[in-house]
Amino acid sequence: MARLHNESFELTFPRLPSELDGVRILHLSDLHVCAGAAGYLKRVLRAVVQCNADLIVLTGDVVNHERDWPRAVDWLMSLPINSSVPRLAVAGNWDLRAGGGGQCFTRAMRDAGFEPLNNQGMTIPLRGRGMQVAGFDDIRYGTFHPQAALQDLDPDGFLLGLCHNPDIVLYLSPWPFDCMLTGHTHGGQVRLPGARALITSTLIGVPLSLKHI
Repeated sequence: MARLHNESFELTFPRLPSELDGVRILHLSDLHVCAGAAGYLKRVLRAVVQCNADLIVLTGDVVNHERDWPRAVDWLMSLPINSSVPRLAVAGNWDLRAGGGGQCFTRAMRDAGFEPLNNQGMTIPLRGRGMQVAGFDDIRYGTFHPQAALQDLDPDGFLLGLCHNPDIVLYLSPWPFDCMLTGHTHGGQVRLPGARALITSTLIGVPLSLKHI
């Protein structure tokens, strides 16, 4: 049975405009929607109903198979969040490898009311002020073009990044983001008490990693 991991963090950023102080971002990742996920997805809906998000971001691995996109679209459209709240998404490795590829992902996200950001940057209106967001295709199974995502953005302004795989930190120097939201690791992924992860989905931060999935 899938376990729901729900956390809230309060973060501070020197470059964040004062108008955006207190902005709440609902970050969803690695939903892995499939035929057996109905109960788990209902628990997610209950968890987010009171979040009062100003922005929703989805960082990939939405489905387990191409046939699951209609189910995922229906679920995303049922999120108990005001329809005027901006919704952004980037693809994960499962979306691209088992979910039919980038075109299927893009079509499904737009059907669900999300703006897919595949190596794209944009400024979204929040609280009368704009927030810059850059989204990246998956670094392993997508077509990763950071220059395309960053080219039209102000390098001196606050910048939120979205990518499925946290190993993006190995690909970008100097680091341009104030905040980067990712998924992919599922929190560990296999750990023993008192030890770091034995099996993980990232190359960073886990020197005892024995396998890179």
